[in-house]
Amino acid sequence: IVWKNIEKDKVFYQGLIQISVANYHYKKKNYKSAVEQYKKGIDKLKQYIPYYLKIDVLTIVNNSSSILSLLNGNSKTNCLIKIKKINKITLCDNLH
Repeated sequence: IVWKNIEKDKVFYQGLIQISVANYHYKKKNYKSAVEQYKKGIDKLKQYIPYYLKIDVLTIVNNSSSILSLLNGNSKTNCLIKIKKINKITLCDNLH
């Protein structure tokens, strides 16, 4: 497991992986699993808002929360969100 030797960043990496898994489930129309993983990933990543390791965590959490709201609202057939674009990891080089 990736995070076993990286205790300091363990929860952060778990959150990113859970959001990635949620995106996969969403793409495969496995909405129940997507909802579960979005909830877990969002919960873990919230403590790293707005940026962590130069990654724009706020955008990832906001975009994932939007997808989760759509899924929880039973709008599954109307979800036309492009996962590739919405949960793209953005690096912020101008952070100190």
